[in-house]
Amino acid sequence: MTYEEEMELQYKILDQFDFIPYLESYTTVEGLMFAFEYECDLTLLPPEFQNCVFNYINTEDFANYLANRYPQYNFFETTSWKINKYN
Repeated sequence: MTYEEEMELQYKILDQFDFIPYLESYTTVEGLMFAFEYECDLTLLPPEFQNCVFNYINTEDFANYLANRYPQYNFFETTSWKINKYN
């Protein structure tokens, strides 16, 4: 399967779901993706997805998908600082 075919299949699968309840509940795309994947009925996915609803899409692509599908919502990228302790 080509990249274009994978993405076409990915968007076709995503189009089956209503993301409004998730958009109303989560403030980050990552949080939305995590919750949705946890709650999603994986039996609806074709075998190529290997039980992963976001198998062919990354966070940025998904944010763009949501922005196009739900223009009433604003999506923007932010940077966060992480803390790591040296050993």
